[in-house]
Amino acid sequence: MTRIFLSGHAWVELTPAGVTLAAVEAAIVIAAALALPGLLAALRARRERTGFPWPRRTRVAVTAGCAVCVLGAGLVLTGPPLTVERAIPEHPVCTDTQLRLCVWPEDAARLPALATLAERASAQADALGLELPEHVSAYGLEPGASSFIIESDSVWFAADDLAGIIVGSAVSVDCLPTDADPGVEDFYRAFGELQGLLELRLQAADSRPAGMGDTRAIDHAEIARIAKSDAATQDAWMQERLDTMRDIAAEQCQ
Repeated sequence: MTRIFLSGHAWVELTPAGVTLAAVEAAIVIAAALALPGLLAALRARRERTGFPWPRRTRVAVTAGCAVCVLGAGLVLTGPPLTVERAIPEHPVCTDTQLRLCVWPEDAARLPALATLAERASAQADALGLELPEHVSAYGLEPGASSFIIESDSVWFAADDLAGIIVGSAVSVDCLPTDADPGVEDFYRAFGELQGLLELRLQAADSRPAGMGDTRAIDHAEIARIAKSDAATQDAWMQERLDTMRDIAAEQCQ
């Protein structure tokens, strides 16, 4: 039933076959719901040996309902996708900032908020002595490149992605620890904590929105506490995590 709700991200579009099948699935569900009570009644009557000859119309309806249920299951399991990735536009829209953030044309209304994020991201990267690319595109515009996501009409996820890009520039990709390295957990804990604080700074906030989850083992309460402290405390906290990342990465590139 969730396929009936026609919503999605900017980088996908609906397929005619998928929409048609979604409508067929809805009709099948309705037909199955109408036929199921009669089918259950027939099975109960047979089990209790109190079955009685049904009118021909009723037998046909129950049989058709069973066939529809089987057909519906087959369509759900083997049907075409509801959405596919869109063709990349020749001219995406971008912010007029030092760090250009480019989005799908449908997300142009987010440019003012993204411009603010871009300006803050450049300032944070400069303060940490880190580099940013000339531009970053929304997911799907440049496959394989660093990107950000706009989710539910909010730029919070974009802030998190930009924070990750800033922190990621501190260490060469060739020096990243592997799962077998003893310092890998400390590295990515420091990475995630630094990313979390930068995310709050990009949003000029001192805590994440309620309900915004995170699958990483990051202490967001501690990050929120640091975000409310003075600038010197925050700077020392961030530098400590940068040093942790660089020390572990240096061991990989010896």
